[in-house]
Amino acid sequence: MTSLTQLSQAIHDAPRWHQAEQLQNPEEISIIPLHNQALGAVVFGLDARKAQAGEKLMTL
Repeated sequence: MTSLTQLSQAIHDAPRWHQAEQLQNPEEISIIPLHNQALGAVVFGLDARKAQAGEKLMTL
């Protein structure tokens, strides 16, 4: 279980590791739908440290 102090520290540190000025190349990300599933997919290549284009977020 995460304590409130750890959670507060993670929220405080988040802007430091996020590189908002760097957009990830959408071609680096692949989304493979799961067959026989109404909802669900496997996503490869997504870098959470980089900002994503709005179009890619809509696809996700």
